[in-house]
Amino acid sequence: MSDFHRIKRLPPYVFEQVNKIKAITAPGDVILVPNPSYPSTLSGS
Repeated sequence: MSDFHRIKRLPPYVFEQVNKIKAITAPGDVILVPNPSYPSTLSGS
């Protein structure tokens, strides 16, 4: 079984958005992707 078997279930627009972000960032920049399963530590509450 592939480690990334769930990737095939993602809609194509997900990859389109990631590619757009990668295209506008400089090489070496870190792209942070929030995890909706955990509350944000930046919310200020």
